[in-house]
Amino acid sequence: MTFNIPLEKYGKYDKYAKLPMVSVDISGSYTENSQSTGYCEFSGQDPYLLEGESLNQEGASEKAGIFIHKHPEVCLILESPLSYAFKEGCAVCREIEKGNNYPKFEEIGNSVRPWTINAGSSSALGALLFLEKLNSRCKDKETVVYLFEGFHTWKSGDKKKSNHKKDAEDLINGLKNGNIHRLPAELKTALNLLGFKGKTTHVPPPVVFAKRELLDSFQHPK
Repeated sequence: MTFNIPLEKYGKYDKYAKLPMVSVDISGSYTENSQSTGYCEFSGQDPYLLEGESLNQEGASEKAGIFIHKHPEVCLILESPLSYAFKEGCAVCREIEKGNNYPKFEEIGNSVRPWTINAGSSSALGALLFLEKLNSRCKDKETVVYLFEGFHTWKSGDKKKSNHKKDAEDLINGLKNGNIHRLPAELKTALNLLGFKGKTTHVPPPVVFAKRELLDSFQHPK
């Protein structure tokens, strides 16, 4: 298996919308017998047949490996940070994690979604472990895996319980609809930290936004 980071410019992602896809909402918390990892796969057939499920992290990694073994090319979306910003050796928020950059969403305000600092760091570590296990399961397979970072949204003001399997479904639809943003090249990447070799492993994976309006607010704030 080879990880590949899509390098196309904006609006050039039609190829990936037609490929088989796996979407995983990495859980940032652990409880006994937890089933809080959202999982969804799309084989390239009718997109309206998507049906996510809730698994534990190990089960999601195993199922993703089985799916990858069936296809020569697969898009993998992980809802977890796959690139990181640092300042003076400490992790800091990337621009997509700062609420001020989404002026059309007043409910976000000046809040932040710090995926790589404080409690959010557990999700980042979970993604590293997921990728390492997936690589071990599929290392002898010749599949090309196109890696994307998933970005759903801030928690809603009513504090509803997260629906992880629905989040995974939404991210597949986000990729199919071309809701994609490229990140700055200077960010560190998960694949680099894991020591994975490849022509594009130093490039931050593109971000798939589940909600088009959130992406539009970030890219066109005025």
